[in-house]
Amino acid sequence: MAKLIPGRVRNEGIKLFEKGLIAISQVSETQLDTTVGQHHLIYALDDPEIMCDCDFFAQKGYCSHLAAVEYYLKKC
Repeated sequence: MAKLIPGRVRNEGIKLFEKGLIAISQVSETQLDTTVGQHHLIYALDDPEIMCDCDFFAQKGYCSHLAAVEYYLKKC
């Protein structure tokens, strides 16, 4: 993701990962369809295609759910 996610939000994402709240439901060559807790998130190689259904993402363009998936990808 090209945007920098603030450390506080990244830390919240790490906590979500550590709680085991990430579920990958579909994988394609360019996207992951995921659920993080109760939120649906699409992670994509192309930044404009990244989407989360939470209000924070709608306002900022990033969120702890996105940070959780990025952390998951680094750990895999």
